[in-house]
Amino acid sequence: MFDLHPTRIAELLQLVTAPAFLIAGIGTFINVLTTRLSRVVDRAREEDLEEEDELREPNPARIEFDRRMRELLALRARLINRAIALATSSAIT
Repeated sequence: MFDLHPTRIAELLQLVTAPAFLIAGIGTFINVLTTRLSRVVDRAREEDLEEEDELREPNPARIEFDRRMRELLALRARLINRAIALATSSAIT
């Protein structure tokens, strides 16, 4: 009825376990991305706290640096969010 040759059993096991390992890898990748995203958010909060510090003198160079840093952090957050969305959709499909 069924041919239980050892090579056929090995092929069957590979076909059964491959999706599980792929999904586990994608889950680990999403975990790394969410950790990076939380670090970006923490860094943005630190920048906001530094900006609200009323004791320091206004410095045009520092103001420009802070503006560029906020833009860079926003770009990083957008890219990480896209990567999370794409990794999630690849795990679903």
